[in-house]
Amino acid sequence: MKGLGVLLILGMFACDRADPPEASGIPTTTSSPPYPEWSLSSEPDVRIGAVDGPPEYQLTRIGLAGRLTDGRIVVFDNGSSELRWFGPDGGFQARAGGPGEGPGEFRSVVSAAVTPQDSVVLYDFRNQRLTWHGPDGVLGRTLRAELHPSMRLVSRQDERIVIAEERPALNLGGAEYNYARDSVLIMLTGSTTQPLDTLVHRAGREAATWVEYADGRPIGTRQLGLPFSHPTLVGAAAEGIVLLESGRSELAFLDDEGQVVRMAHRTDVDSPALSAVLRQEYVRNAVQSARERDVPEQPARAAAEGLLAVIPEGHRVSPFDRMLTDPVSGRIWVRDYLFDWNAGGAQYWTVHDSLGHVLGRVATPPGLEVMQVGSDFVVGVERDQLGVEYVVAYSLEGSD
Repeated sequence: MKGLGVLLILGMFACDRADPPEASGIPTTTSSPPYPEWSLSSEPDVRIGAVDGPPEYQLTRIGLAGRLTDGRIVVFDNGSSELRWFGPDGGFQARAGGPGEGPGEFRSVVSAAVTPQDSVVLYDFRNQRLTWHGPDGVLGRTLRAELHPSMRLVSRQDERIVIAEERPALNLGGAEYNYARDSVLIMLTGSTTQPLDTLVHRAGREAATWVEYADGRPIGTRQLGLPFSHPTLVGAAAEGIVLLESGRSELAFLDDEGQVVRMAHRTDVDSPALSAVLRQEYVRNAVQSARERDVPEQPARAAAEGLLAVIPEGHRVSPFDRMLTDPVSGRIWVRDYLFDWNAGGAQYWTVHDSLGHVLGRVATPPGLEVMQVGSDFVVGVERDQLGVEYVVAYSLEGSD
């Protein structure tokens, strides 16, 4: 129950937000199909990793994989708490960091990003600081910041970093599962005198607070995301920030004052209703997952049914669940909602330009976790049958 007072205050804030701005009166771009179909190369151009061999090629819990402007690949490996640089051909070049609390050392990196100037910025939750490393691996500046671990860094063209911090809200409503709504605080790194600029709060993911009781009193809680919802997705845009707010289907572009200046709408987006079939499939998948992990099935079934029970009436499945933005080209990638039971299959993305117009559609291969997008490439992580991780870079074809 530590920190419960703070979380309850955040929950009160989350329930008292202004509604998202309406498109009326705001310049809006509209896109309609058919859209050009793009594709990735049949094989990766670069593949980095090894089951056995030199330790610098052995990767565990990769937290960052990105390509620099000269073709080099930079990786943050959570297993060793190291940054590693590889040549365009995948050959190892340099390392920095390591476990610890000293300058340039890491304990728990929860997000990282590559800047257009080829620096790397990382947020270490346990050391409570942002750290910059230059393209040559030299430690740059550090900035102390007490942020929630559910946060994400997004790089901008002007070297400023967007910080999207998910702030959980608790609802001790008296039931075992209680509906809650998180909030998102969006910030920008600034000058040395004003290191963090707060732009705006927005509604976050729909959630449920699970409560454990003893003698009618709460003694423990756990915050869980609701099925078929997504958090507010945050990216960088040419004019500031781009948002895909929880439960909505249009992109909203914000300036550095937090004001909506433009929106982008697709005529072909349809958010399906949460049907009985989807509910049954969600429970079936939870039970199957428990069986595969050799844990009791009945608690997994009960938890899945408990979460479904608190979903508001009339809920519709979110159309999208991830956003990646390229600060160089200004392109915005948005992924179609991926159901848990399809997680091992192909993923489908829509690519927008910096004004929100749809440029094309891309299917990424099964098993690829995309970490960085560019104008003509993607970088991500794949795993083999043994679970060994590899950094891969694919060419993007048809995007000219």
